[in-house]
Amino acid sequence: MHKSTLYLLVVFLISLACNQREQTTRLTDDFPVKLGKNHILDTFALKIKEHYLLPAVAIGVINNDGSIQTSVVGNNKAKNGVALTKKSKFQIASCTKSFTALLVGVYVDKGLLNWNTKVIDVFPNLVIHPDNRKITMMELLNHTSGLQQFWTDEEVFGLDSILPRLSGDIKEQRLKFSEWNLSQPSAFTRGEHHYSNAGYVVAAAILEKITGQTYEALVKEQLLLPMQLHTAEFGYSFLNNSKQPNRHMYRYPDGLGITLGADERIPPDLFNPCGFLSLSIEDFTKYLRLNIEMLDEDSELISKNTFKNLFKNYHSLLNGIGVGLGWQIIEVGGIKTYGHTGSDQTMRAAMSINLKQRKGVVFATNIGDYRSEQALVNVIHELIK
Repeated sequence: MHKSTLYLLVVFLISLACNQREQTTRLTDDFPVKLGKNHILDTFALKIKEHYLLPAVAIGVINNDGSIQTSVVGNNKAKNGVALTKKSKFQIASCTKSFTALLVGVYVDKGLLNWNTKVIDVFPNLVIHPDNRKITMMELLNHTSGLQQFWTDEEVFGLDSILPRLSGDIKEQRLKFSEWNLSQPSAFTRGEHHYSNAGYVVAAAILEKITGQTYEALVKEQLLLPMQLHTAEFGYSFLNNSKQPNRHMYRYPDGLGITLGADERIPPDLFNPCGFLSLSIEDFTKYLRLNIEMLDEDSELISKNTFKNLFKNYHSLLNGIGVGLGWQIIEVGGIKTYGHTGSDQTMRAAMSINLKQRKGVVFATNIGDYRSEQALVNVIHELIK
């Protein structure tokens, strides 16, 4: 894959990630860490960690024969940490959106809704602004609904200042959040692409209304158990086990990450559908391999025809880059590459598929700054080829 083409792809995906702030990403296309002739993943991962001063890095590779390689190097904290393992759970942020879109596809197959189901059809008793009454499930998932974005720190971590009375259980909170968003005039013109975490929360509220179950229960029952992703859970794993990856947002003068306190920057659970799933690098890689397999043939989980809707190009952006449902797509010399990235500014993750060669790469680290973006680009460039 040509350097400049992949550079544009990854920079674009980063700009769409759930990093709570819109930012202009400026990354070099000179990738200093090379895979090397021996193609030893552990050696490559260690070089990535050391060059970019990451507390830890986890990398997974899917080879064209379907075999998987994974590597984890580093500690849960940049200073005075403990070594992480292939079972350690990294938060994958907006890569979670692919799970949400897949879950919707499962219920499309079940006949409980379709891609063009309108919010007014599911919520006939809610107060919905005329601008929003015809918003469809597909528009919620491909970021063309016109709803507010809800990706700044003020919107996500300061939600109480916008909606101070979100009481009740998680389903009730998502319903109230959805009603508030749908009752507002459109923030953008419907049909235009504006990345929106709110859209994924509303999509989850629709599934909760149709099934009567929480989004989290549906993900576990319909996705995590059938796909045997046994380490996956919502939220930050270090809150339950301090030896899990801790978060780093800033650095000391020597370049090492500063570990955040356990109670800092904790988002409301209602945002789980747009981010905040955590899982091991082994399960993350397995998940990507299953996506490659489901693009080829029907599975017990979802039909191939329904699943392929997630990877269609519904909205073309610059240089042929397309927006799918929980995925982004780019044409590279006639080859479609699929991927997504995510960051809450304290952790970072990415996944990428080269379908023609049936290869895939996943990446995760427990720091979310600019240097972790550079590491992400370096890893994907070297391993997706």
